[in-house]
Amino acid sequence: MNGHHNSEGLPTVPVIDFGPWDNSDKQEERLKVARELTAACRNVGFVQIINHGLPDDVLQEAFAWSKKLFDLPMEQKMLAPHPDGPNVHRGYSYPGLEKVGQVNGTNGDDSKAEEALRQVTDCKESYEIGSSECEEQPNVWLPEDVLPGYRDFMSSFYWRCDAIAKSLLRAMTLDYLKSTMHRVTLPPLSDRFVGDQRITRERYSIPYFVAPDSDAVVECLPSCMGEGNPAKYEPVNWASYRRMRAKLQYQSQPATVEA
Repeated sequence: MNGHHNSEGLPTVPVIDFGPWDNSDKQEERLKVARELTAACRNVGFVQIINHGLPDDVLQEAFAWSKKLFDLPMEQKMLAPHPDGPNVHRGYSYPGLEKVGQVNGTNGDDSKAEEALRQVTDCKESYEIGSSECEEQPNVWLPEDVLPGYRDFMSSFYWRCDAIAKSLLRAMTLDYLKSTMHRVTLPPLSDRFVGDQRITRERYSIPYFVAPDSDAVVECLPSCMGEGNPAKYEPVNWASYRRMRAKLQYQSQPATVEA
């Protein structure tokens, strides 16, 4: 694991070689990886994984497909529209449709917090896919003739990421491991403006979010609490929590009435 604090005493993102976890038959080497990963999540909340099993050429191909997708004309991208409202998080979201933010201290019913969050528009677009086995979140695919090969590649890519994610999962108990806010930082200063337009160049990211089954109850493990060390949070149903968070991201559009 490389990196702890920079010259200013601020934590840096640790880099962990995950290769021994998958490739070593020595328990001590696997245990070393597990300890480094746990320490990174405990002390920083972010970690960079190398030798994770996803080849660079596959990652490059995934970003190439992303560029092809977002380079399509708007009318073609809208052939796979994000469903109205917050319940299904799939398909294409045009700039301004989704609002990503962190609202602390709200139970999701605070309309003022939602309104304040949406005062600033997110100038980004996204395309969401997920497990083909999730009936509650059906994928919304582009027609094959619009971007031939995209669905096949991204479906395969999703399941490759799923296999890696299962190797990385660790229990999150009693705030021992940090749950750090997901955010995108500013690009390097040298890459921040283009000509006289003073706009950033295209930036692509492919996050893979891991979530429980919809009927799962997230709660503290009995072995991780006890007398003098009670659970910090009440049990929560994942589907209910996801819907609460999604209300802050997507609002239902008012129905249009044709004269």
